[in-house]
Amino acid sequence: MKGIRPSRWGGQLLHARSCPATIPRRNFLASTVRCQSTVPAIPAEDLIEQDPEEGETLPRKLPSPLPERALQSAKLAALHSRLSLSKKIPLQTLARALVTPSADPNSSFNNANLAFLGSTIINYHVAEYITCKWPRLPMAIHYEALRAFSGPDHSGREAAKDFVESHILSRQVDLSSLFEFQLPTRELAMLCAREGFEPPLARLESETGRHSRTPVYVVGIYSGKEKLGEGNAPSLDFARRKACMNALKSWYLYSPGNKVRVPSDMMEEGAKPWKAPHIDIGEVI
Repeated sequence: MKGIRPSRWGGQLLHARSCPATIPRRNFLASTVRCQSTVPAIPAEDLIEQDPEEGETLPRKLPSPLPERALQSAKLAALHSRLSLSKKIPLQTLARALVTPSADPNSSFNNANLAFLGSTIINYHVAEYITCKWPRLPMAIHYEALRAFSGPDHSGREAAKDFVESHILSRQVDLSSLFEFQLPTRELAMLCAREGFEPPLARLESETGRHSRTPVYVVGIYSGKEKLGEGNAPSLDFARRKACMNALKSWYLYSPGNKVRVPSDMMEEGAKPWKAPHIDIGEVI
């Protein structure tokens, strides 16, 4: 796996979606290499216009200031300093990051391309972490967890990964709350059959207030002598369903621990030989 070099993506990724046909490729690449792929070359025809009456060349009024104007902004310099941004991020990049497409639809000035690149890198690191830490998650839950963790921001591969670990993967996301089982008893039976376990059986563990208005039943789900899950509810059927749900969550939320190795760890210097993690085949239904 090769290291990510954002400076080489300038002509392909950052401007691939909405790059005007009039922008010379040579000029664009030159500017992206110099300024970390974020300051586009603006064609001269975009900056001037003809006066229809006099035929004179006049400067065109643009919604956003030109990139070089950022170097003269004291406010941008102060913001750059307060955010403790890397010197690899020039003021032109910071200025462009603050312009949304709703403020300026011109892709040469707004942050749409930066947002696309940043979300791509972030989603990669979050996805590999989720896949390696919870290898049995159903795909629907995997994508929900990805959306729950993901967010914007980037300054090279290492900085992006550090940002993801510090500000995204540090969030407390309760994956168990993302599950919605439609047929938990059937799914658990199919899971046991697939894994070669004995068929699951429900057993009443305890009960209180059977003849009262608020009874509570505790039901356990067993595969042979091994207890898979437990649930309590005001009815036997609901308690059995909850026990099956808890058993399925215990299976799907299996994790080898917090210190899991992910593929991008191999990009680091002196990385230990890669040992493939366990990745489950996924959900049953």
